[in-house]
Amino acid sequence: MQAANTILSQWGPALLVCFTVVIGLFYQNTRMNDMKDAFNRRFDDMDRRFDDMKRSFDKRFDDLKSSFDKRFDDLKSSFDKRFDDLKDLMKSEFKRVDERIDRLESPLARK
Repeated sequence: MQAANTILSQWGPALLVCFTVVIGLFYQNTRMNDMKDAFNRRFDDMDRRFDDMKRSFDKRFDDLKSSFDKRFDDLKSSFDKRFDDLKDLMKSEFKRVDERIDRLESPLARK
């Protein structure tokens, strides 16, 4: 019995320390998993925020693009109308000048 007491008295504190370390490792592993889950949730939340921000920017840029497209289409139609008006004016002026030249060539036809 005395041998058992000496073994227990010698190895008891070492076994208690080992047991405490093993329990601490299990607890730390659990806490690490909890922290990993918390970090994953935070990263997922940040990913969601970035996706929302990207969608918001995409919507804004699409709205801006459609606004610019509308403005450029309006400008194009305005320039087309101006060029058509200028073309009609040039045609009428050429026709008027051509009629005057015809009258100059045959002055007797006027009388």
